Amino acid sequence: MTLTPPSSRYKVKVPLRFLVLSFISCVLVAFVIGRVSLNLVVHAQLAVLKEVMAMSSCSSIDDVAGTTSKSDSRMMELPTPVLPAGKILPQTTYSSKAYDTARSSINSRWVVTEAGKDQCVDIPDHQCPRAAKKTDEQADAQNFVVEDNNNNTGEDGEDLHMPQGQHLLVDIMNVDAVFLNSEERLASVMLEMVNECGLTLLSYHCHGLTPSGVSCAGVLLESHVSFHTWPVEGVITLDLFTCGDQSLLPIVPLIERLFSVPRPGNEDTPQMVW
Repeated sequence: MTLTPPSSRYKVKVPLRFLVLSFISCVLVAFVIGRVSLNLVVHAQLAVLKEVMAMSSCSSIDDVAGTTSKSDSRMMELPTPVLPAGKILPQTTYSSKAYDTARSSINSRWVVTEAGKDQCVDIPDHQCPRAAKKTDEQADAQNFVVEDNNNNTGEDGEDLHMPQGQHLLVDIMNVDAVFLNSEERLASVMLEMVNECGLTLLSYHCHGLTPSGVSCAGVLLESHVSFHTWPVEGVITLDLFTCGDQSLLPIVPLIERLFSVPRPGNEDTPQMVW
C-alpha cells in the first residue's frame, strides 16, 4: 500500500475569470471608499467655506479653486485720504513694492491735497470729480510743490515729532463678519477714525486675504495705524502708534463706536479690550 504525500493530496484550481473579477471588485471597492471619504471630508469643508464666503459677500468658492469671480473684476472703491485744509504736508517720497501673490488682493491709496483732488491727482478715475480727460495744463499741475514748513512746529510752537510716542493696542470680538471682510468699509472707517482724531494719513495699503480676512497698514504723518481681521471668528486687532506725548485714551470710545459692528441676529454684543 502506497501513501500519497500530504502536499499533493489537495489541489485547488482557480479559474482566470475568478482572478480578474476579484481584482476588479477590489478596485471598485477602493474607488467607492475613496469617493465617500472625499464627499464626507473635503466636500464638507468646502461647503462650510462656501457658506462663510457667501455670508461675507467677498467671493465665490471658485476663487478658492484658483478662478476669478465677477466680484473681483469690479473696481475697488477704496477712499482716498485728503489732507485737511490748513495743514501743511512736508516733502514726502513714496516707495512701495507689491509682491505677486494669488492669495490676496492688493490695494493702496496715497494722500492728496484739496487742490490735487480737484485736479484728479493720484486718485482713481472713478473718484475723480471731473470725468473729462485732463488737459496739458492739468497734467502739469500734478507736479505742484507744497510749501515746506521750515520751522517744523505746530500752532503752539512745540515740535511736532518728539522722540517719544503713545502706543494703543485694541482687540474687539463678536464683530460682524461681512464688515470684517470688506476692504472698502474697513478703509472708510479707518479714514474716519484718523480724521476725527486730527491725525494725517499719508498712505495706506490693504490686502484682502483668501479665503477671508483683511490686513491694512496706514502710514501717518505722526506714525502708523494697522489692523487685521478674522471674519469667521468675528475678531479684529488694531494697532495705533503716534509720536509725541498726547494721550490716545480719548480715542478708545471712538474706535469702539466705529469698529464694533454687531453681528446680525446674534445676542453677543461686541466686546473690546485695549
